[in-house]
Amino acid sequence: MKRIGYQSLAFLATLAFAAVANAATPVPNDVKFQLNNWNTCPGTPVITTNNYPASVAIEHQLLICNAWAEQHVWRFSADGGATVAQYPNNSQFSFGATMTLTGDDANGGECGLNIAPWWDGSMSDGRINCRVPDGEIACFGGRMPFYSFTAAEGIHFAMNTPLTLSMTYDPNGLSSVSPGTMKYDLVWLGTPYTSGVLAMDMANPGEDPPHGLWGILNNGNLGGFLQARMDPNSFPANPAHLKATWANITFTTNQVTPTTKTSWGQLKALYR
Repeated sequence: MKRIGYQSLAFLATLAFAAVANAATPVPNDVKFQLNNWNTCPGTPVITTNNYPASVAIEHQLLICNAWAEQHVWRFSADGGATVAQYPNNSQFSFGATMTLTGDDANGGECGLNIAPWWDGSMSDGRINCRVPDGEIACFGGRMPFYSFTAAEGIHFAMNTPLTLSMTYDPNGLSSVSPGTMKYDLVWLGTPYTSGVLAMDMANPGEDPPHGLWGILNNGNLGGFLQARMDPNSFPANPAHLKATWANITFTTNQVTPTTKTSWGQLKALYR
């Protein structure tokens, strides 16, 4: 007969619950790129660099086509870059990077971090969106609560200047009384800014099950994006080009809500 004290059982229960809970949130070990979402300038060079987690970069050269823009994304992967990691509604995580936009494009572009919902094939919605030339920094789209750092704090993004940004998701109770929450944080020119904790609204009840309601929803994906605008007038003298670099990429999870119920009696039975 196996004998074990209740203090030990309590410790094991804590470990069991933590292990099951954290299994719900994929932990990335690489990234996967999805390029030319709109295919507006086919054949022009798009260069990617993957030194995850030290840095990831996307550069679009020859932005000279008669179109509005082209869009590229990188996504977290938990299997060495083979597939895009899918995050369930009850995930808990915070991720961030220090991002710099370089290049030369009179029409500008957009870049940032994002949490894309299950329905977004471009994997580019749900953003902290940093735009030039006007410098607006705003959070919107997908399942993300709206917040504008430019409107609230008066700050403006600029090229060739590093911006540290992060997104923190907590599922809480995933209910109307305890909805999932999002928090956006920036460090710009050495000064920290935060949106504070923002509650998420209810998704479409007709799509639950299987997608969930009060959070990011099941099968979301995370990463960064570059949306580079075309400037056909720049050719041939000085063809427009943009490069977004995300350095010092971080990802953490401290989830404590179990995804599979395990009773106290079941745990005790293991040691009888």
